[in-house]
Amino acid sequence: MNKVKDMKQQLDDQLICVLSSPSLEEYNKLISIGSDFYTEFEDYIFRNSNSHQGLSKVQAEDILNSIKNIFDFVIKYNEIVIALSSKYSTSFIFSDNFLKTSQLIYKKYRKNESIEYMERFKNAGIPITGFASKSKLPLQTQKIDFLSVTIGLLFFCTSFFIGFTKGIQSSIQYLLIRIAISVGVALIFSGLGKDIIETKLKFNRLKITAYGAIGIFLVIYFFNPAKPPEYQPASELKIIEKVNN
Repeated sequence: MNKVKDMKQQLDDQLICVLSSPSLEEYNKLISIGSDFYTEFEDYIFRNSNSHQGLSKVQAEDILNSIKNIFDFVIKYNEIVIALSSKYSTSFIFSDNFLKTSQLIYKKYRKNESIEYMERFKNAGIPITGFASKSKLPLQTQKIDFLSVTIGLLFFCTSFFIGFTKGIQSSIQYLLIRIAISVGVALIFSGLGKDIIETKLKFNRLKITAYGAIGIFLVIYFFNPAKPPEYQPASELKIIEKVNN
């Protein structure tokens, strides 16, 4: 990734150089640096998408966000290069497979955004081979996030033990146990789930969209079928006990 960042910085520097001191020589250098960068970026995306170790959900999201950033950059880059090529009476065109791997991956996980980018690319004359293809390229993500599952089991088992052996004596204890169990179950399901989970909730005018473990937590917490126990202050319990005796 460091190599990709360094090459991106070189491309940014060359863009500044061309815009500040335009010349045919600097333009040709820009095209060369740009070609090398996009090739390296595609190689980086391909290597990570086929990682034998598998990507965590965070790593997968980072890759998707990186692809999105490059898509936005390419649109601006294309405008500059087209303008410069017209100025120097040269021709410029991307290869047919330009960013194909990135397009195949992105459209699998962010379908709606991919449709928008495909239209923007098409209007700008940027190849859409990956977007237009019927195939999709999945990222090799980890099937199980063992850290999330372990922490989730710890929360769940501890709450389960306290609830059924120590008992729940107050409303605050019930609230804390409910939260702990919801967190535990959310982490377990999130850790076992391969893809990102999205949850959308609506409370009157308030709309909430959450992903992953947070989304599962909200579902479990707010749609808990169990009714909260009715509690009585300790003073009332003593009075009732005296009356009964």
